[in-house]
Amino acid sequence: MFEQSQTTESRLPYYEYTGPMEQSPNDHRQHRLIRLPNGMTVLCTHDPQAESAAASLTVNVGKTLKAAALQTNVSLADEVCKFYDMYYSARIMKLAVVGNHTLDQLTEWAVSKFSAVQDKGDTSLKLDSHPLGPNELGKVIFYETLEDSNKITLVFPVPNAESKYRQLVD
Repeated sequence: MFEQSQTTESRLPYYEYTGPMEQSPNDHRQHRLIRLPNGMTVLCTHDPQAESAAASLTVNVGKTLKAAALQTNVSLADEVCKFYDMYYSARIMKLAVVGNHTLDQLTEWAVSKFSAVQDKGDTSLKLDSHPLGPNELGKVIFYETLEDSNKITLVFPVPNAESKYRQLVD
């Protein structure tokens, strides 16, 4: 249920979700779900209490990847670039843009800044089997916050894979 639209200022194309969106009565922010022409999904959130607008994409490579690169005498930067070239595709990315600006302004920024991300199709990693069983699949959980808080913690039942590591690195 995405309908074609365009930004107010630059007249850039995007698709806006027009279906129902459930929202907690304690969430007083305004939301707009859009899809960019390159397939990236973006949630724009107008939060009057936000101090500024923010959008981020984080890749946590940390010490483990660095140590592994040093041990194999491979450039960490080269490996990160290879990973990026292989797997980063707009179609599998999700972006959240939050700020005290209007939804139109947040949408303008999202469309103008992120539409250039290349769409390489579905490059997501495929697992041999699904980590969730019949007891976990097919459940829809609705929740309503008890306080004026916008936080949720999700815990996924993924088995510990440490025994499958070739080497443990701190």
